[in-house]
Amino acid sequence: MSPALAQRRVHERGIDTEELGHLAALDAAYRALPEFADFQVLDGEADPTAVAAALDRLVRPVVTGASGDRARPSG
Repeated sequence: MSPALAQRRVHERGIDTEELGHLAALDAAYRALPEFADFQVLDGEADPTAVAAALDRLVRPVVTGASGDRARPSG
């Protein structure tokens, strides 16, 4: 997602603010990480419902495990 769109969505949320320069710096820093090539990148430019659905599809297998049951915390 572009830093400008991120800033607009933060503003629309109405509970906090973010400086555009700060968001741009965060975006650049994440993309510069050596591990970035292994990240799962979502299309943040899509509407929020589509982004949430894409996130759910990525996270659900991790949370539920291969059997479909919810993962249980260890310890």
